[in-house]
Amino acid sequence: MNPLRRLLLKALIWNVPSTASGWSALHVGYSPGQPVYSELTLQKAVREGYTMSIAVYRAVRAIAQAASSVPWVASVNGENDWGHPLTKLLASPNPEYSGQDMIEVTTAHLLLCGNALWQPLPTPDKRPVPPVELWPCQPDMIQPIPSRDRAVWLDGWQYRDPEGRISTLPRATFIHLMRFNPANPYWGIGDLQAAARTIDADNEAQDTQKISMQNRGMPDGVFSSDMIQTQDQHEEAVRQVRELYLQKGNRRAPWVLGGSMKWTQMSLTPVEMDFIKSRIQNKRDIAAAFGVDPWWIGDREHSSYNNVAEARRSLYEDTVLPLLDDVQAMVNLRLVPLYQQDGLAIGYDTSGVAAMRNDYGMKVDQAQKLFSMGVPVSQISERLELGIEEFPGWDNSYMPFSLAPVGVSQPEQSKAHGPILTEEQKALHWKLADRKRAAWIRMVTAKVRPLYEELGREMASALRAEKSRKASAEDDLVQIAWRVTGDKAKRWEAYIASLGFATIEEFGGEIARALGGTFNPQAAAVRSWLAQHAAEQVETILGTQKAEAARLIRDGVEAHLSNQRIAQSLQQFYTERAEFMAERVARTETAMAAGYGQHEAALASGATWHMWLSTRDDRTRDEHIGIDGETVDLGVRYSNGMLYPGDPAGGPENVINCRCTELFG
Repeated sequence: MNPLRRLLLKALIWNVPSTASGWSALHVGYSPGQPVYSELTLQKAVREGYTMSIAVYRAVRAIAQAASSVPWVASVNGENDWGHPLTKLLASPNPEYSGQDMIEVTTAHLLLCGNALWQPLPTPDKRPVPPVELWPCQPDMIQPIPSRDRAVWLDGWQYRDPEGRISTLPRATFIHLMRFNPANPYWGIGDLQAAARTIDADNEAQDTQKISMQNRGMPDGVFSSDMIQTQDQHEEAVRQVRELYLQKGNRRAPWVLGGSMKWTQMSLTPVEMDFIKSRIQNKRDIAAAFGVDPWWIGDREHSSYNNVAEARRSLYEDTVLPLLDDVQAMVNLRLVPLYQQDGLAIGYDTSGVAAMRNDYGMKVDQAQKLFSMGVPVSQISERLELGIEEFPGWDNSYMPFSLAPVGVSQPEQSKAHGPILTEEQKALHWKLADRKRAAWIRMVTAKVRPLYEELGREMASALRAEKSRKASAEDDLVQIAWRVTGDKAKRWEAYIASLGFATIEEFGGEIARALGGTFNPQAAAVRSWLAQHAAEQVETILGTQKAEAARLIRDGVEAHLSNQRIAQSLQQFYTERAEFMAERVARTETAMAAGYGQHEAALASGATWHMWLSTRDDRTRDEHIGIDGETVDLGVRYSNGMLYPGDPAGGPENVINCRCTELFG
């Protein structure tokens, strides 16, 4: 080793005991027993950054609000305990602050000056005591005191009260959270300090612009005159110009120059011409320092729906969650031990954060792929944080669609075809199928609901236009409503066919992939089924709406309501009932189209049998319970006369709200 490096190394580790937990090379540069002061006070950070810069204000507010919206929960041996005293303490830390207020203040302190301090009460100085209150403290009033004992990190804290009196407090008085500072192990560095030069430059730019506006918003110029010969004449000329033209009341007034006075206007410099562009770049640099997308501080130049959604998600993933991880680590290190409870830990819950739920659909797709590879649901739920509740058999691995447990021999075959399945295996397959179908129903409901709302609006509008009422007014009004309904038939057919095609493609494609086959949703047979099915379903749906409209009109006429009131009543009916009616259609259409698509895909993929799996809850029809597990050749109808769950041949009594599914092989 070279002599210089040997001397440096010796200086760094001089006389450090091998068992020391506090003193180390990190202490170099700091005097033991002397307080460590901050280079940037919180007051200065607020005064010169937070209150003077819109970009800083918005960045801090965005991060603080997002961080404070995430609830904290204590867990014991991995089980969340929302009633634990620590959970309640963080939700309501003291009589004056809510848990949200506490995290907002903490986040702002960390971002602006790099340090946040909590004071638990009572102070656990001599022995661990669970706190009953938790208070945020002003970092400017507190400085850490490095210990003289090389085995101890801090001697305590120097505290300066509002009246300037100084006292020394024990180390246990405060819980110190800090942003990483490689040059100072005792006191953190805030995001604001990294952006300080840019913030100063931006503030100067604003000041310059303000002066320019006070100067009538005009560029620099020069007054000149051959008549000014003495200092007194020069000072008098300056006074007159300022008095006449620099007052706010005289701005934009015409310039009147006496004698031989001349005004020479100077051209704009490149720096002045680039003023707006440089301020936009300043905003982006400030956003980068705080770790937020420029969208959050008002830079909407490249805004789009996807960009905004990504900005909301990245705020949590890239900025808020790492900050909360730091807080969580310090709370587990300093606050949790005060409770002296084995297995106790603290964490935060992001399940209620809307921006974080945008990835749930992607996680479900990943879960399906993992499940098809034989990974058990228990591992998938834990790895992807899906929050799936435990059910019998969820920790077993299954091969898709045969549900044969991985690593065991093929079960005994039934009399017809297919394996004999346990109740746990049936429940597992049905739960997975029902979750996907439920998500699809929500999507279809959202597509159909506007059709009902539109139908209600247009029928009401047509009734309002019918101002007179004759002896046959009831029949006339009914015919008007029916005409509007009939005019919507083609639009409804196109919608039902489009939604049916998407459903067939999705559910049929899944079966084909699982069976290792192919499925063409554009096949002539599928198109023919869709056209016929859409026409029949729309005739039934709109027929029901005609009956509803006639009933509402009849009730209005019998109550001697005006046409306007009848129209209002009809539109209100559709506004209030659109969601329910759309969901009813969505359930029926999803069941029919999904069942048909799966059956056709199984045929195209070479499957030879199909098995009926009934709904695994108390809302199952008795007739469907009776055929649970029934297995027949593919293409042969079940004993209830249906070819697949949702088959229109079963009639409304077997199709409406049916949630049964099938297995193929």
